[in-house]
Order: sequence, then C-alpha cells, then structure tokens
Amino acid sequence: STGKCMVFVTADAERTMNTYLGITAQFSAAELVLEELEKSQYLYIEGYLLSSDSARPAVLKAMSAARAKGVKIALTFSDSFMVQVFAEHFKEILKTPIDLIFFF
Repeated sequence: STGKCMVFVTADAERTMNTYLGITAQFSAAELVLEELEKSQYLYIEGYLLSSDSARPAVLKAMSAARAKGVKIALTFSDSFMVQVFAEHFKEILKTPIDLIFFF
C-alpha cells in the first residue's frame, strides 16, 4: 500500500502527526530509474527514507547520479524526531551539497 500521514492540529496550533511509509519503507536502488532522474530538474529526498536500510543506499546512489548530471537536490528533514534518531544518516547525506532544504 502507499504511505499515509494523519495530521491533527488543535485550535492553538499544536500538531501531532502519525506517518505510515507503506511500500516506501522497502524502496531500494533496484527501483531507481536513473534515465528519468537525469532528465529531471530536482531530486526530492524525503527524510523518512533515511530510516530504511534499503532506501538509504538508493538515496545515496540517486544523489550521486543527480550531481553528475547537474540535477538539483532537495531534502526535507521531515520531523525533529527523525533527525534525532537518524542523525548519523542525515550527516552522511549532508556531505553532498544540497540545493534546497525543507525543515520543520
């Protein structure tokens, strides 16, 4: 199944979020179509992918291919919890220049 995200916001602007990654959790380099990536303007990396042992290598491979072809890279940190728990993975990703960062 595809991913889902439920977000609840209270009247005083507090939010809580529950995310289910679905099939994205098993994304791997085998699913990359580098020919399509090379025709793109941006590679968008969802921070939740860094929690997946199969997706991390795919992200690194896609980033390398994007840089080689002049495709800009965008990254979202997704959630502060993700950055705390997977800090080492984010640090690894940030060794490559990122053109656009979305943060919380």
